Amino acid sequence: MKNLYNTKVISDARPDFIIKNGGTRNTDHAKNRRFSKSYLTGDIKLSGKFLQIEIGQKQWKSIMQYAKYGNSHQYTPVTLFITFIAAREGERKKIEKAAWKDGVSTTIVSIFPLER
Repeated sequence: MKNLYNTKVISDARPDFIIKNGGTRNTDHAKNRRFSKSYLTGDIKLSGKFLQIEIGQKQWKSIMQYAKYGNSHQYTPVTLFITFIAAREGERKKIEKAAWKDGVSTTIVSIFPLER
């Protein structure tokens, strides 16, 4: 797959952010043990509804795989999802349950915390 700049795209399923000491592409602990693991990975979505739709899709799987404890990418199996519109209680429970099935704990933080 190529992008607008005619360069090879490594993957179209990437988290929106990875918090770690150092850059993300060339300092992955799983590939080279001299680099430290990341602290947190996550994604930004419009709402809890859009995040719920993402469960089981390529990007969701990519984030969960990265965050899993045994994969040597991250210190703890925790993800953070930021939404602009708050997730409804049912959406939140479904998202947290799906992440837990993957062995990952997740937190959802909303910029506008009132339910729609």
